[in-house]
Amino acid sequence: MSKKLIDRPTEIRDDEKLNNSKLFEYLSEIIDLDIESFDILQFPSGYSNLTYLIKSNEKEYVLRKPPHGAKIKSGHDMSREFKVLSSLKDHYHKTPDPIHYCSNTDIIGSDFYLMERVKGVILRSNNYSQIVKDKSQFNFLAEQFVDSFVELHKLDINKIGLSDFGNPEGYNSRQVYGWCKRYNNSKIEELKEMEIVMDWLKSNISQSKYVSLIHNDFKYDNLVLDENDLSIHLSTIFTENRLKKYIELRSMDTCGWDCLCAGPAFNVGMLYGNLDEVYELISNWDKDKIMNAYLEAPQKGFNTQLMGKDLLYWSSILLDLSKKGLEKRDIVNKSGKNETIFLNHLQKVIDNKTTNADHMIIKFSKDEDLTELYDK
Repeated sequence: MSKKLIDRPTEIRDDEKLNNSKLFEYLSEIIDLDIESFDILQFPSGYSNLTYLIKSNEKEYVLRKPPHGAKIKSGHDMSREFKVLSSLKDHYHKTPDPIHYCSNTDIIGSDFYLMERVKGVILRSNNYSQIVKDKSQFNFLAEQFVDSFVELHKLDINKIGLSDFGNPEGYNSRQVYGWCKRYNNSKIEELKEMEIVMDWLKSNISQSKYVSLIHNDFKYDNLVLDENDLSIHLSTIFTENRLKKYIELRSMDTCGWDCLCAGPAFNVGMLYGNLDEVYELISNWDKDKIMNAYLEAPQKGFNTQLMGKDLLYWSSILLDLSKKGLEKRDIVNKSGKNETIFLNHLQKVIDNKTTNADHMIIKFSKDEDLTELYDK
């Protein structure tokens, strides 16, 4: 694989430059630096905190800091990131070594921390097609991804020294009541259905006795892979971390309320109520064909083929299994209706054989060729 595909820094953006002299003077007390070879570059990718490369004496380090003017402490807390890295150092080898945390904002205008640089490949939307050329490679990439994900979340927070990190107790209650409060503060009309949803959520807040360290942003562009063997996960970029009793399944963020409710209900029906039957259905599916369907679905929609059938066929079967699971759970609202009412949106989509994406494609493809969007 070409070394050009290793994640590379560039010149620092004008409005994100650092005070090089102050930083050099400060870091010289911590690491071995040489003024003649001292240089600072910036990694251009990423949408949250700023990441810089520091070079000196043929050694390389990574500096992380909040963006200029950041006011949301919890979203740009360098001390949290540093604490997580320090705690994981001896327990999760896919972690860069933390070197130093600085709380003095006089050095570069904010707090920051320094860690080792781990060179490798980071899969991004604009480079993955150059790196993963064979669809079979997706198999071991996905397996390594899941293995790393499980390994991280299986860590005992007491043994790694993070038992006091965050506030997992009552997390679900805070989320539900927070959602309801924000909705009520922003609503412009009364929706009976939303009142039903909020009542149900408040009445069905469950708790778990297990607490794990959760990486809130565990995805391919936060993993550093070996340039010679993509199945080797070298390091992890820890951007968002919390102690939680649950792993959140996030999807359908930009659709209507009926679609938002349908997603969680669909997952609950399969995972909690009817998992054995779902597993029996998919256990013989070929991984290559699943990946091929995943790649084709944005363009072909329900016509995408998977194991000799189209996705409309499989969607109908899985929706029926989810309904059975929710009926088995038999959790009802004040009107005596069970959770299957939240699947009405998906049933309508299947009955009409047209997804929301299909509607958008039909609407906009009349005047423009959208083929280029699929390639991107």
